[in-house]
Amino acid sequence: MTLPGTERTRVEILVDAPLVPQIVTLLGKHAIRGHTVMPTLSGEGEAGTWDDDLITSAQHKVTVLVVAEPGKADAFIEDIRPLLDSYGLIVMLSTINVLRPEKFA
Repeated sequence: MTLPGTERTRVEILVDAPLVPQIVTLLGKHAIRGHTVMPTLSGEGEAGTWDDDLITSAQHKVTVLVVAEPGKADAFIEDIRPLLDSYGLIVMLSTINVLRPEKFA
């Protein structure tokens, strides 16, 4: 079955909130227009559990959601690759189909 729409790459990045401006700057460098920043409350991973620290925001994590053309997404991912270990980013990629591709150019 062929799905309707145009192929794009969905990028989800779990990141400490203070790093969001750097991520947004890199999106702009690759002419990726449009992103959504969503709050996260808690989670568990390799380093154990974490909760949002509402008092100091020291552990405040967010998810940055981006949908982009595959080539732009690939170039963006190469730019954030050095941040993966140093900042403990979690990055998830998936291929999706969008019905209004002009929104995700």
